[in-house]
Order: sequence, then structure tokens, then C-alpha cells
Amino acid sequence: LGADRVIFPDNAGQSAETVRGVTDRFGGPFAVELRDDQKAIVRNFEGIVVHLTMYGERVQEVEEAVREAVGLA
Repeated sequence: LGADRVIFPDNAGQSAETVRGVTDRFGGPFAVELRDDQKAIVRNFEGIVVHLTMYGERVQEVEEAVREAVGLA
């Protein structure tokens, strides 16, 4: 997906360790950060922010609309 890092809440140590383990096994570079200010990071980010969730729409069904929305289509 082009990401170079993931930011977890500072109380999500187990999730962070899981991602680090996957990165160790399958290669990187990929950074894992534990932070208490995730909302501020997203609010202040000047690039494109994508919220991924397993409960949303199928990515294959909305991929073209997302590309159009960010000027990539």
C-alpha cells in the first residue's frame, strides 16, 4: 500500500510487536511507533490520509473512486 510506518496508540504494545514480527519475517523497511497523539498526527499531516478498516467497503469496489478523489485517475 506504499506505507513506510504504522502508528499505534501507546497502549497497543502487543499489536506493535505483532507488526514488528511480520516485518522481521518478510522484510522492511517498515517502522512501528507507539504514540499518544495519533489524532494530532493525522490532523496535521499534509498528505493523503486513508482510514483502513475490516468493516468498511471492499477496496476493489471503491479503488477507482479513491484514485479519482486524489487525482490519480
